Amino acid sequence: VLVDLATAAGIDRNEASSALMAGAGLEDVHASKAAAFDLGIGATPGWHFGDGVVFTGVHPDAVMDRIIGRTSNRGR
Repeated sequence: VLVDLATAAGIDRNEASSALMAGAGLEDVHASKAAAFDLGIGATPGWHFGDGVVFTGVHPDAVMDRIIGRTSNRGR
């Protein structure tokens, strides 16, 4: 599936397959995951709005608009 997605994105099929088999980028994935956990994000999708505000999950646009509005007005 990943090779098919990479190929659809314009990456050479053999290069994508070789990179996946070699574990290319795996350390970066682990570092990103650790950084997310350090921020309190343990699910995807997840957003860190600053000041310790973390919001995870899929929500309607209206909910996200409210959260973004509330967090952007903090400290003003």
